[in-house]
Amino acid sequence: MSFVRDRKRDLKLVTEIDKIDGILRKYINTGNLFLKSPLENDRVDYVSRDEKTITLTFSHELTEKEAAVYTFVSDRYVQFNLEVESKAGGGRPPCTYVMKIKSCALAAEKRIEDRYSFETDHPRITKIMVSKVRESEAELRKSIAVQVIIKDFLDRLEEYDLKKAYFGNEKDIPAEVLFVTEKKKAVVVADLRDMKAFFSENDPFIKSAFDSKFRSDLEVGFRKYSKEFRSLVIQPVEFQSLLGDVFLVCYLVLATRERGIDADEAERIAGFSSEISEKIHKGNYREFDAKGKVVNISMSGALVEIDDENLIKNLSLLDGILFNLVFKLRDPIRISALVVYIKNVDKGVYNIGIEFKGSFFGPECRKVIEERLRTMNRASG
Repeated sequence: MSFVRDRKRDLKLVTEIDKIDGILRKYINTGNLFLKSPLENDRVDYVSRDEKTITLTFSHELTEKEAAVYTFVSDRYVQFNLEVESKAGGGRPPCTYVMKIKSCALAAEKRIEDRYSFETDHPRITKIMVSKVRESEAELRKSIAVQVIIKDFLDRLEEYDLKKAYFGNEKDIPAEVLFVTEKKKAVVVADLRDMKAFFSENDPFIKSAFDSKFRSDLEVGFRKYSKEFRSLVIQPVEFQSLLGDVFLVCYLVLATRERGIDADEAERIAGFSSEISEKIHKGNYREFDAKGKVVNISMSGALVEIDDENLIKNLSLLDGILFNLVFKLRDPIRISALVVYIKNVDKGVYNIGIEFKGSFFGPECRKVIEERLRTMNRASG
């Protein structure tokens, strides 16, 4: 059983030898130890231990001086950080080592909600979708596919004479766009020929956020626009990821020649963020034919068994997953979740630990899951 993907855990570190000895004696099943590595055959056989060392047999030669061995106690992750002292010798198998116990790390998180396990009628997850590009600010800003989506969106805005997007990673970003990146709010200039009100309102911020030369650069930038255009809007575009994170993807620059842009239109432009987010979601997600079996579930997450290698390959590189949760004889529930870990439990079979969260896990979704679990608890007596 090896970790294909293991998100960093909130671990409590124990270094006192007497406390580690107590953990080993009282809680650890020495027949259920595993080497934390990408190798499939990673079970570790316990041989013996004394006060400061433990002797273990591995499935292969260790190439590093240090190693981590893990297990689970009541579904709680426990990891021992070890250092090789010597080969065991004395007729032991060739991959047996005497190892110094440096520390023990215990998962700090505890499950708050009850977890429901299934022996029959396992719920399924279907219509599984995974993003092609990781939904982070840096990855989306440099994604060619995202840039194409935004360009196509702008091309359809026929009412504007200037339509341009800046992603914040260009070599030369004009001062007016830099201003918006620092201000973190849209700039709406109804009349580019009269900038007095704009500078009167924003001079204190400009002085606090930029050097003395910046105001002059900003004036020059607006003056260039005024020679050709009447009104200008620079709108930050926010993206809401599947997991609920919100960050800036780009800045839209829209201008008109013959007409002014009023407050109502500026508000409509502000709504472009949600439209662009939806288009990015549709273009960035692919659906898999795989189906998963829910091993256990709570109000906060689930353990799912999956045997699709292609899906696992994609999930091991990404964070979020979107799927239908299907209980027997009930309508599917569309849910988003964070992939916490992926464990290879058998050849071609994987356990995925997921935490329900994000844009498809709101109060209504929680209410439906709670009702389903309550119904199952009543049925089971």
